Amino acid sequence: MRALSHRNFRLYFFGQAISIIGSWVQQVALSWLVYRLTGSAALLGITAFAAFAPQLVIALLAGAWIDRHDKRRLLIAVQGPLALQAITLSVLTATESIGPTLIVVMSMTLGVLNAFDTPLRQSLIRSFVGSVGDLPNALALNAMLFNSGRFIGPPVAGVLVGLTSEAFCFAVNAVSFFALMLGVALVRAPAPPRAKGSVGEVFREGLHYAWSSLPIRTLIITLAV
Repeated sequence: MRALSHRNFRLYFFGQAISIIGSWVQQVALSWLVYRLTGSAALLGITAFAAFAPQLVIALLAGAWIDRHDKRRLLIAVQGPLALQAITLSVLTATESIGPTLIVVMSMTLGVLNAFDTPLRQSLIRSFVGSVGDLPNALALNAMLFNSGRFIGPPVAGVLVGLTSEAFCFAVNAVSFFALMLGVALVRAPAPPRAKGSVGEVFREGLHYAWSSLPIRTLIITLAV
């Protein structure tokens, strides 16, 4: 737990923890809503596909675009649209205005936003840890958060859906984004250096580096498979 001795990483860690649990609460509640409204297993698959497909297509260039800007400010900024997406979903569900088409559209919107949010969260960890020697521990703790979120979020969602409604779960997720926003806003550290060149040049540089490095190339291909 030594990476938590760094104030900046500690602020990020606890904000990230709350945000991840909120995201899992929404994901489970959304699946429950889809099946409750339609009884369609196919629509469950389509909804999940809509949430992840944009990341596959957009995230590659989004990463290159992000490298050319202030990552910390971008991470704070992107939490706003994510919260707006969740609260919109909550209002549509509470007013019974939601349907299969809107659910898929909202999932796709979330996927587009996550294409920017996910690489931002990952790329900033280094700047939150003052010591390079503590970076592996910080990465391990961050990975632990995602696995813990998978363990804690779904049962929390089940309890909340049982006691309240799916709309309340979406509202909980909307609020959770502000925890990460506040944590990152309180960070006191120099902004990470920005990449120079156009988005295409930064993208090609990253692609060349990843492909020319045997360990990285092997890891990426294995992960893709």
